[in-house]
Amino acid sequence: MWPVSFAVEMTTVLLVTLTMLFLPKLLALLLLLKDSRLRHGYGGMFAATLSVVLETVFSVLTAPVLMLFQTKFVLAILLRRAVGWPTQQRGDHMTSFKEAALAHGGHTLTGVVVGVLSYQYVPAFFWWFTPVLLGLLLSIPVSMLSSSIALGRKSRELGLFLTPEETDPPSVLRYLDENLREDDPVLPVLWDRPSSRFVQALTDPYVNALHLSLLPESEPPGKRRRHYLEGLIHQLEEEGPDSLSAAQKRELIADSDTLLRLHALFWSRPPASAGMLP
Repeated sequence: MWPVSFAVEMTTVLLVTLTMLFLPKLLALLLLLKDSRLRHGYGGMFAATLSVVLETVFSVLTAPVLMLFQTKFVLAILLRRAVGWPTQQRGDHMTSFKEAALAHGGHTLTGVVVGVLSYQYVPAFFWWFTPVLLGLLLSIPVSMLSSSIALGRKSRELGLFLTPEETDPPSVLRYLDENLREDDPVLPVLWDRPSSRFVQALTDPYVNALHLSLLPESEPPGKRRRHYLEGLIHQLEEEGPDSLSAAQKRELIADSDTLLRLHALFWSRPPASAGMLP
C-alpha cells in the first residue's frame, strides 16, 4: 500500500480560505488608491492601511472566541434550551476584568488545555494551531481592550478606523450639530450629560416622545399591576434611579401612562433639582 498524501488538497483549501478572508481587504485598499476623495474620507492611505492591518489582527484573535460562542448557541438550540437575548450596553462602558473573566474564563481554560494536549501528543500540529490558541488565551485582555474608551478616542485622534461620515459629516448631521450647540434657555438641563439612558428617557422631551411613539399598543394594566407600578414610582421618588434594577426600569418605561406621569413629575420639580431624579 502506497502512502497517501493530501498536501495538495490541504494547501488548496488553505489558499482559498486566505483568499476569501483577505482579498476583499486588499481590493478595498486598491479602491482607495484609485479615488483620492474616498482615500481622504478614510483618513488617508497610511491610516487606512494601518487600520486594515490592526483590524485583521483583531479578527484573527476574536475568531476562535466567536467560534466557541456560536458552537454554544447551536448546541443550546439542539438541546432545546433558551439562548436568551439580553439587553446590550450601548453607552460608554469599559469591560471590567471581572466581567471579562466571567465571559471568557472558559475560553482561556479551553485554550490552555487544548494547547497542552496538542503540544504533548501532536507537536507538529501545535505550531499550526497557535493562532487559534493565542486568540483563546488572550480573550480576556482583548475583550477589555476592545471596549476601552481611551483607546477608541486615541485611535480617532490618530485617524484610525475612520469612515467618510466621520471625516466629512453629511449636511444633515452638521445642521443637527449646529442646532444642538445653540443656547436654549428653555431647556438648559438637556445640555448636561445624562446620568443614565433611563433618566434621559424620563427627562428629555425628545427622547421621551420618541420612546412613547415606539411603544406598542397594549391593554390597560390590571389592578395588581397598577399597584406594582405605583410602588416602583414611589421607590424612584424616595430612593432614586440607582435603587431600581434593570428589569424594574424596563417595567416603568414600558407603560406609556407611567412614562408620561414620570415625565410630568420631573418637569414639575424646581430647576435646582432638574438634573436628576428624585
